[in-house]
Amino acid sequence: MFFRITGGMLLLGIFAVILYSILTFRFRNFGYYAFFIFCFLYPTIQLYTGFTQFGVILDSLLLFTVFIGLVKHQRQEQSLKEIYTFKLFWIWTIWLVTALIIQALNFREVNWMSFIYGVRRIYLNPLGLVLLNIIFIRTKRDFKFALAVSIGGLMLLGLVAERQSIFGFNSFENALLSTEFGRTHLIAGTTRYWGGFTDAAGSGVGLALGIIAALPFLVIKGSLSRRTGVVITMFVLFHASLISGTRTGYGSIAIGALLIAFFYLRGSRQIVSITTLGITAVILRFTNLGNANGTIRRVRSAFNPQDESLLVRLMNREKLNSWLSNHPFGGGIGGTYFDRRFQPDSFLSTFPPDGLYIQIKAELGFFGSFIFQAILLAIAIYMIIKAAKTPRNSDTRLWMTVCLALFAGARVSDYAQMVSFQFPVVNLLFLTMVAFEKWESWSPEEIFATKKSAPLL
Repeated sequence: MFFRITGGMLLLGIFAVILYSILTFRFRNFGYYAFFIFCFLYPTIQLYTGFTQFGVILDSLLLFTVFIGLVKHQRQEQSLKEIYTFKLFWIWTIWLVTALIIQALNFREVNWMSFIYGVRRIYLNPLGLVLLNIIFIRTKRDFKFALAVSIGGLMLLGLVAERQSIFGFNSFENALLSTEFGRTHLIAGTTRYWGGFTDAAGSGVGLALGIIAALPFLVIKGSLSRRTGVVITMFVLFHASLISGTRTGYGSIAIGALLIAFFYLRGSRQIVSITTLGITAVILRFTNLGNANGTIRRVRSAFNPQDESLLVRLMNREKLNSWLSNHPFGGGIGGTYFDRRFQPDSFLSTFPPDGLYIQIKAELGFFGSFIFQAILLAIAIYMIIKAAKTPRNSDTRLWMTVCLALFAGARVSDYAQMVSFQFPVVNLLFLTMVAFEKWESWSPEEIFATKKSAPLL
């Protein structure tokens, strides 16, 4: 019976691969959106079924879809040289090669099974996602539709959080909260709702980025029903992000709003917007207004320098720096997660990676951490300069600004979380990074009345 079941599953898998290949070849965007759908289903499948290998399948599906897309691109007599003109292709190639070189230099410290499992998410997938979006996002319409699909997917995941908040948890979720999972979701009399994500951290950051991504659809003129739908979507995303209790999510919203205000508001409106954000921060930091509300208490704790989680975070980082003084190349790719399984006596098997920057620092040491942050800084500077040079009343300026705000919001979240390189959030970020470069070549269209002042003044 075992061999019959195994053989049946193998045949089913082969059939699914063949069917997926045919549909991806036959229909231009089938593979792209099929991958998107699986990404949004990923958290639910992993939590509710316990099938932890679905992430491996998803990573493999990404590379398989990219491979089919490249073959199809070449068969249609379109030169692959176009790919080499994208700066992001070279940036993330350099990042992957750099990480592999450090891994090779550090071969005595690393566990190669941890490497095989860990190289995908932060080191290999970025290049795959860049290629995926270069191949499939060809026009403005492609980009806007893909972005709308991403926002719609985040909206559905956020509605699950609203259901949890209003109607309570189902039996499976209650059982989940009784495990170690509940330790980070039931804290100080506050419940953190995770919705359709794998945890509340992913929910808070993902939904916060969804709010920023939805802003252009509200700004651009459209029918009343469409704009009403956008307002409702943004409200749901905002509320679901708040009840996640993820403080870095709040920071992502704030930095995104500040950047958009800087690029699009002028005069009194810019002053009012920035002042409002400043006054809000002062109220949260120096008063107790609204402390009866658990969500407000959670937001306020982000301004507390004596917050317990912050102190633990700082202590762990000091511990890591001390260890790295004798291990300058870190503990190897994948060590922060997979050494627990494959090398339980290593330092990283017991070290809690409490942010993306710290994870990379732990795995690749001081040099790898420096290269990664230099890459992010170079991308940010490039995006700021390019966005500032675009015509102020054009759609190019609007979308470039939003892409920049999403990038900056994700980088803020990386200080304390590691979700910006996880599904489904990572799709949104690499879609907009690639689109930023594509907007440079797309013809600008005036979408606001020509004025001497900024469009939103």
